[in-house]
Amino acid sequence: RDVKPFDQMLDAHGVAPVQTNPMHLGARAELASLKQEIPEERAPDGNAVSLEGQMTKVADDQTNAELVGNLWKSYMGMYMTALGKG
Repeated sequence: RDVKPFDQMLDAHGVAPVQTNPMHLGARAELASLKQEIPEERAPDGNAVSLEGQMTKVADDQTNAELVGNLWKSYMGMYMTALGKG
């Protein structure tokens, strides 16, 4: 809440982005492209962190880590077989 948007900070200090190559994107982002997630509920102390949402993200990360580990083991098994050591 206390941080100003980046473009306002640049304007306040007299800094303007420059497009040095016509193939690059423009200097300003459209407001429609900026997405801010609004919390569904807040605790009385102002904390808007959802434990359920955070635990879901942790579970997703754990599942992805297990998947990558299993793929690596499978890949290494095939690699060792190809070398004649498996």
